[in-house]
Formats: sequence, structure tokens, C-alpha cells
Amino acid sequence: MYSQAYKSTVGVDFALKVMKWKDGITIRLQLWDIAGQERFGQMTRVYYKDAVGALLLYDVTQPASFQSVKKWKLDVDQKVLLSDDRPIPCVLVGNKIDLLPPGPPARDSEFMDSYCEENGFLAWFESSAKTGQGVEAAIKRLVSQIIENSSVIGKSGGASNNNNSSSISISQMKDVRTTGNSAPSSNRNASNSNSGCCS
Repeated sequence: MYSQAYKSTVGVDFALKVMKWKDGITIRLQLWDIAGQERFGQMTRVYYKDAVGALLLYDVTQPASFQSVKKWKLDVDQKVLLSDDRPIPCVLVGNKIDLLPPGPPARDSEFMDSYCEENGFLAWFESSAKTGQGVEAAIKRLVSQIIENSSVIGKSGGASNNNNSSSISISQMKDVRTTGNSAPSSNRNASNSNSGCCS
């Protein structure tokens, strides 16, 4: 939930989200907001434990935050893997588009498609936490890949199904392991576009 009074994350913040999925299935997500500040970098392994997907956000109004994207993606890739040794799916999200004038994406679509492909992102979206634009689309794209990974990796130890397969708790999927070592694109006017990177 967006709040004008929201302060920077200190360490980690936590939220639950419930989504209605296809065929009457309910998805329950545990969302962990990891602080992007450098001083919290050593704590990430603890919070990545059992993660099955990631939304990596940058601020479209602060070019320096985009420069940190590769570092955080590498951090995720080095510290948590699926059980078949593939990286967990990551979606790149440019946030705060409500602070920009209406128009095309803040970054060139071709550049972002190429950037996603080169750096292993599933997809990219532009969003606004304030208005909600693009948020649901980004989460749905990530959840869809998490569910696909779970079914590909194997039924056993995958999703925890409750109530006769009417509920999936993403937080309980155990097809991931933490390591011991250290995209349809979108634009501000059409956040559900199916064109673009890695679709």
C-alpha cells in the first residue's frame, strides 16, 4: 500500500499479498522489501533464503539507481538458485513513473529489451507505487513464471497446495536453495503490453 509518509526501508520490510489466479486458485505471496542501501548488502543472504522470484526495482527519476541494477541482480544470482541450479526469475521494475510527464517509457524500449536479455531478467515494466499502474502486471508475470518453474522442476516439493488444489502458497515452494558463496515490456500508457523482452 502506498503512503505519502513512507520512509526508506531499514533492513527489510514484509508484506502479504493474496491474488486470485486461473481456475479459482488463490495465490498467497510473501513479499520481502530488501533495503537497497549499500550498508545492508551483507544481510541479503538471510532474506533471500527460500525466495522463488524477485522484483528488482529502480527509481526512474534517479539515474544512479538504474546503475545499481546489475549489482543487485548479480547478488541475487549468486546467493539463491532453483534446485536445478538456474537463477530464480527476476522482473525489472522502473518505479515512480507518476513523477514523469505522460509519454513513452522513461527508457528506450529496445534498450530495455536488450538489457533484460543480456542480464537475465524475465521482463521489465514501468510502474507507480502511488497509482498502482504496472504493479499488478509485473507481479502477475513473475508469479506465472514461478508457477511454471514449479511444475517443470517437479511435483514433489513444489507448490504447497491446500483445500483440494484451490490454493497455492508461493512462500512454501521449496524448489530453491541458497548458495554458500558469496520481458514483455511496458510503457506508461499501456502497462499490460505483451511486446518486448523475453516474452
